[in-house]
Amino acid sequence: MYTETKRRIDLTMSPKDMAVAMAEGNMGALICCIEVLSIGAAVDPHSFAGGVGNLVSLDSLRIYGDRIGMLWGDVCGSHAGTVIAVLRARQLGVAGVTDDVLNYAIDHHGEGLDVEAAIKAVHERLPQFNINAGIVKEDIDVAPKGNFFKRFFAKFRLSIA
Repeated sequence: MYTETKRRIDLTMSPKDMAVAMAEGNMGALICCIEVLSIGAAVDPHSFAGGVGNLVSLDSLRIYGDRIGMLWGDVCGSHAGTVIAVLRARQLGVAGVTDDVLNYAIDHHGEGLDVEAAIKAVHERLPQFNINAGIVKEDIDVAPKGNFFKRFFAKFRLSIA
């Protein structure tokens, strides 16, 4: 479990800068952060901060880089809506999702966390919550050929300038 006390983000940062800081160079983590930022408000219309709130949650839990990548791939099946649901279940205190359970699941390939129960419990508490809202089905290559990151950020309608 990650125990460093220094946070990576603050609310004066742009969403792009938040994603890059949280990812710590891990491509899976970067994809997770960008997708969560991109669809956060659509998935969870009750969230006051949209996708940014999810990155703040990860930061408060001290989950960064490789561990975001493991949450993304191993725990949540590379599905941004599921990541948002798990974080929201933790926030709401439903389906047994606690800080310890979440961290254990990240470190043990999803073990100990019932993701489906978390999604169901969140939806029961927040009926407008929809893990599939706002999912972009397009291929990552939506911009003209060139810089990979320009194409990547274009997919999520963010600027890297």
